[in-house]
Amino acid sequence: MEDKNQTLLSDFAKIAPYFNDVIAEDIGISVIEGKKYIAYMPAKKLDLGNKVGDEVKGKVSLDALSTGKKIFRIVTKENSAYGIPYIACAYPIFNQEKVIGCITTTQTITTHERVSSSAHQLAVSSKEMSANLEELSADANKLATTSNELGELNKNLSEATKRMDEIVNFIKGVASQTNLLGLNAAIEAARVGEAGRGFGVVAQEIRKLAVESSESVSIITESLQQIQVIIGSFSKKFENSERNIANQTQHLQEITAASQILAHISTELSNVADSLFQSK
Repeated sequence: MEDKNQTLLSDFAKIAPYFNDVIAEDIGISVIEGKKYIAYMPAKKLDLGNKVGDEVKGKVSLDALSTGKKIFRIVTKENSAYGIPYIACAYPIFNQEKVIGCITTTQTITTHERVSSSAHQLAVSSKEMSANLEELSADANKLATTSNELGELNKNLSEATKRMDEIVNFIKGVASQTNLLGLNAAIEAARVGEAGRGFGVVAQEIRKLAVESSESVSIITESLQQIQVIIGSFSKKFENSERNIANQTQHLQEITAASQILAHISTELSNVADSLFQSK
């Protein structure tokens, strides 16, 4: 009675012509008994030129026959018995414990080349993006430092303005006292008559100086008030800017961390793609 696995080889040989019509991928199929092809249907885009009755040349099929293990491999042009690169998967068929043949599928390497190329491009782009984001994050940190320095400067300016207010108030008080002193001197000069005429002139000049000082103080006070309004407006805008800078810096740090993870993943993907192509 024919072994069921021997029958399986025969059945695969019968369905081989229809194999490519019932699956989505463009795959060729070889049915091997012993070390000879009993059926071969090439992929639409990959014909290794095998013929029924030919001795097996493909190393993937030979390895599956000799080891009794399923073999999947990307065969490079340099390691191909056919002089062209391809992907092969060989599945051994047993009769009890003895390998009696195998079924091997083959397909073009184009898709995997695209995966490898895309993986390499992604790795390079991710590293560049990560480097640019790190530089941007460093600039954001410098901007945050400058912002803190501006904040300290604004604080010092505000305190200096307050001290100037105190000085102006002091000058205003001196001008008021001087004016009062001049007024009293003028009254005394008028009381003593002709003898106090010279003293009256001095008293008049003192009052004039007090008035001019008072007017100057008013101008300075008005200017200081305008400066204080500007400083107050700057402080509010600065606080908003400082919050925005802090938020942007935090977001940049998060994006930088994410880009580093992406760069690591893309590098791993690139390494996996390379390892596939390094398969013999």
